[in-house]
Amino acid sequence: MKRLFFMSVLMAGSSLAMAQVTFHYKNDSAKQVLVDVQFAGRQEMTRGADGTWTATVGVKGDAQKQPAPDMYPFCFIVDGVSVMHPQNPI
Repeated sequence: MKRLFFMSVLMAGSSLAMAQVTFHYKNDSAKQVLVDVQFAGRQEMTRGADGTWTATVGVKGDAQKQPAPDMYPFCFIVDGVSVMHPQNPI
């Protein structure tokens, strides 16, 4: 079973405060996948037809609620088991 991971960051112009991160996790056999992000908590992911699980987390609108630029830890919770980024070399 091949597992792939990638995430993308979407940023809008200064007129609309928006910081969102989209997480993708490939796992054909998982029954439930969550992403646990330090600034957003646990978010349920949605499974696509190709077995890719997706969730977009973040804050739209109010710039005061945006997380400060930083490195934030996260993990995936696959069928109740916490797993790190599958391509993490550590």
